[in-house]
Amino acid sequence: MARATEGIFQGVHGKLGNVVFRRINGKTFLCKSPVFRKRKLTEKESFTRKKFAFTIAFVKRMMFLFRTTYQHFENGKSGFNRAVSHNYHEMVMGERPPFQVNYPKIVLSRGNMQLPEMMLTASLATGTITFIWTHDDFFYQNDIKVFFAIYCEELGDWRFDVDHANQSDCMQTIELPYLSGKPVHTYIGFVSADGHQVSNSHYTGMVNIL
Repeated sequence: MARATEGIFQGVHGKLGNVVFRRINGKTFLCKSPVFRKRKLTEKESFTRKKFAFTIAFVKRMMFLFRTTYQHFENGKSGFNRAVSHNYHEMVMGERPPFQVNYPKIVLSRGNMQLPEMMLTASLATGTITFIWTHDDFFYQNDIKVFFAIYCEELGDWRFDVDHANQSDCMQTIELPYLSGKPVHTYIGFVSADGHQVSNSHYTGMVNIL
């Protein structure tokens, strides 16, 4: 590093070509601009980066639901970041790209609210899917909502329902005529009206819609 005498360099700072002017203790110094060489990623770092990108791309499809199930912050981490973190560790399969999704492991919500003892799905009429759950004694509140999620892997299509069922209903039928004849993955979960309490989401299996 060279020191510049004051004069034309007085007050100068910043970069000029490959020379950087720095002010230290009121004096101007010239030094060569540093050269940053891009370090090649290790195999593990490359894997982690690709897996993370895959998780974000998939989780973004669920943003509508996360506004309900992950709307509150925890430990300074946003709901979306928590959803990415949970699913990065749970749903992604494969030691290298192309990665696969473990659908029973998808995390749509995570919390301490107790789940009912029984939850199931079935297609009882053409173009519909019905969710059924028990009303356990634990669920004594009337303001607990039930959310549903349906995913058609063939179409890459999510369908969410978050506003039309209470825990005391014990059954909800959703019309999906455009998915008639197709298999879908199904999920259920419970969340309080104020969003402060939520259950873990539960995978209710794959159903072939009539």
